[in-house]
Amino acid sequence: MIFQASGFMMNLRRSAIIFTCLLTLLAGAAGAQTPPPVVQTDAKPDEERERRAALERKALELLDDVGGAAQGLKLAENRVRLQVAAAELLWARDEKRARELFGGAITSVASAAAAIAPDDPRREQLVQESLNLRREIAQVIVQRDPQLALDFVRGTRPPAAQGASERNYYQPDQELALETSLAGQVAARDPKQALRIAEEILSRGFSAQLAGVLERARSTDPEAAAKLAAEIVRRIRAANLATNFDAVNLATSRRDRLASLVNAALAAPNDPRARGAGQRLAGALQPFMPEVERLNPVQAQALRRGFAGQAERVAPDARARQQRELQTLAQTATVDVMLEAAAKAPPEARQQLYQAAAWKAFGEGAPERARQIATERFENAQQRAQFLHDLDQQLFWRAANAGDIEQARSIIPRLARAEERTQLLAQLARLVAAKGDKEGAGRLLEEVWNQIGGRAKSQQQFGAQLDAAQIYAQVAPERAFEIVEAAISQVNEMLAAAEVVDGFGQDAFEQDELKAQGGWVWAQLVHQCGNALGALARTDFERAVSAADRLQRPETRLVARIAVARGVLAPSGTMAIDNSRRRALVRDR
Repeated sequence: MIFQASGFMMNLRRSAIIFTCLLTLLAGAAGAQTPPPVVQTDAKPDEERERRAALERKALELLDDVGGAAQGLKLAENRVRLQVAAAELLWARDEKRARELFGGAITSVASAAAAIAPDDPRREQLVQESLNLRREIAQVIVQRDPQLALDFVRGTRPPAAQGASERNYYQPDQELALETSLAGQVAARDPKQALRIAEEILSRGFSAQLAGVLERARSTDPEAAAKLAAEIVRRIRAANLATNFDAVNLATSRRDRLASLVNAALAAPNDPRARGAGQRLAGALQPFMPEVERLNPVQAQALRRGFAGQAERVAPDARARQQRELQTLAQTATVDVMLEAAAKAPPEARQQLYQAAAWKAFGEGAPERARQIATERFENAQQRAQFLHDLDQQLFWRAANAGDIEQARSIIPRLARAEERTQLLAQLARLVAAKGDKEGAGRLLEEVWNQIGGRAKSQQQFGAQLDAAQIYAQVAPERAFEIVEAAISQVNEMLAAAEVVDGFGQDAFEQDELKAQGGWVWAQLVHQCGNALGALARTDFERAVSAADRLQRPETRLVARIAVARGVLAPSGTMAIDNSRRRALVRDR
């Protein structure tokens, strides 16, 4: 099918959702920009510089210890991740040593990939794990040396990726996509090399990201870029766009592929594999119809006939015209006009218009009017409750990010779920602590702790306690240490029990070690403890290391030690807020 007409309801719902998501993302981005904890000191500048230098020396010594101890681990992925983490922290201070660590990690990954036996019953799982590990490491290396990252990816390709394999139509070639992504980052430093890489990639297949490589290279080497562009066009024209999704993605990423798109849309066969391509091609072509008209009026007329034929099958002309008019109204009219139109609209469109009007009122700075519209006009009780909930969340973040703590605090009780109220209260404490108000943050944290304290009985409560510890690190370090040390004792107990039952429903351990990736919840709990210790490392380095060493399993102890070193050498890395729970609060439910 060439074209799938979208109805008014779908477009309007999409507009409302996009508007809500934009507001949420803006609020979340502002909330996430929390600085690392600042150690208050009365020391003179020279003394403070010397104190920091001594602290960094201790952190570097700790990294050396971790690097040596990591060699004693059995599981390759655990050794590799520790090596990469250490190399990342060392790069700016000792690039030679960092390259040695990266080299050791690369060798380990290559050996592990080559060791996957063709008849291993877990071959598919092992190959996927290898792909995930390579992607993870490549994204770290490419920030330091893009060419090294590309060499690493090509030198460690898993066995399954070396030969052709049948892929789902919509699934891009993962190897080409990864290489092209890295080539795009090479282009920022060496456009000529990036173009050579892109040519090699194109000889093996298509990747939509080639368009980005081309754009970056055009400003520095237009002649070579033009040559590559011509080759891309030639290959796209020779490809069957109806059945090659990678080629479609690349074609739709650039306007100079327009002729290829038009030809593919007009010639799309009546094949199940081509249906998705036909819809995607139609969506890509619609914004460019004036240009198609200018370049080839005959083809444009044929396309419009196809679009019209599909529209007739979806809805009569009169109905389609009405939907277009209502959509235009929703996009351009005032709130009052939208409310008047909603009252006269068909039932299936009425509620969507009311919802759009309410969000428009909020966007224009009239939240109480938005609340009134929802309360009085939304007929569906569930939609009404969800809108009011989302509205209160937006008001909370608007007030919090503006520094109006009292206003933000007053909104929290209106939220129905106790867990959500506690999490937002903790985020508010974080913002207050970042402004240097220790007393105010402490009061808010005590409120939080009254609701989440005690021995954690769930993963969520455990995470909330460690989040609180990171905030306490800024205002009451002693209290933060007490929380983390208690959490570590609990992790030790849970890991001992988890190892006993491993294999009965989950496989978090391998070769008697907890897997860093795929270690179920246990690996995540260890990382949360490490992040909290990293936030405390500049306050009391020795105690942070001692707390990390309370973890009984060597693989978990080394992860926590790396986090402590990171807290000194890259403090912003330890204070990255765990927004997973907060994002869960604001997503569409």
